[in-house]
Amino acid sequence: MEILTEEELRDRMTECYDEMCLYSEKGDYKKAFEMLYEMWELLPGNKIDHEESFSVVAGIIENAIDCGDKEVMRQWIGKMDYIAEKRERETGDKGEKEYYRGKVEYELGNYEEARKNLHSAVKNGWRLTEYDKKYADFLADKKNTGKSDRNVGLNVNDSNAVGKGNEELDEKTYKKITSLSNRADKCAEKGEFDKAKQLFLEALAYVPLPKYNWEAGTWLYTALGDVSYLDGRYDSAIEYLNEALKCPDGIGNPFILLRLGESFYESHNMEKAREYLIQAYMCEGAEIFEGEDKKYRKLIDDFI
Repeated sequence: MEILTEEELRDRMTECYDEMCLYSEKGDYKKAFEMLYEMWELLPGNKIDHEESFSVVAGIIENAIDCGDKEVMRQWIGKMDYIAEKRERETGDKGEKEYYRGKVEYELGNYEEARKNLHSAVKNGWRLTEYDKKYADFLADKKNTGKSDRNVGLNVNDSNAVGKGNEELDEKTYKKITSLSNRADKCAEKGEFDKAKQLFLEALAYVPLPKYNWEAGTWLYTALGDVSYLDGRYDSAIEYLNEALKCPDGIGNPFILLRLGESFYESHNMEKAREYLIQAYMCEGAEIFEGEDKKYRKLIDDFI
């Protein structure tokens, strides 16, 4: 197989993912699997240890669940167990292994194992969204027999469902947005702000118009503003953060107000900076300034 550069690999993986989503939306699961398997083959070296392996294996399992292919579920869930355990050791985030294991066991009819794993996932902080409703119903004993887990912290209406009111993004769009956003977060953590911004913009393109109606618009515009601020592009930060204010729960969001104030400060507009920094303080108190440059808090000390 042709050896690709890191950039070429990333571009081809994105192309495959986009094609996979299109095939999946059309119900052509065979073609969707072909794209996912191509993504797996593209991974260099020890594939299971590659940072993109999680997204690929998760996609294969989700596609298998969508089309009811139990054999594929059995073949790939072991790889997910390994990858999720490795990610937990590296990041400290818990629940991924049990979440996927629980869903697969449910689909295979192993309800006792499904309940045990899903309960553990939720207990460890994993939130079941509207797209996991049948598994949440199962835990709450609405559709299956067994002891109810009504008090384990389920939140099927969590904002992670990326919706507004009773209207929700379709599952494929949601998965695409979250996948792109996760990749953007990783780039931002590495200081690769241009790449992060591009990925967030790609994710934003999947949010339906008007974008102000969707919670996804709130956090994507906020993320774009944050990345722009960290990259020293304060005019862009102000533009994106002002868009975030127009989205659900944007007004009164202390982080948006903080970044707006800081961006105006760096743009030498001290009046606006003070206005937003005071609002951030009023929303969350002094804690909002923890980890931030002391100059921002100092600007409002005489006004609070």
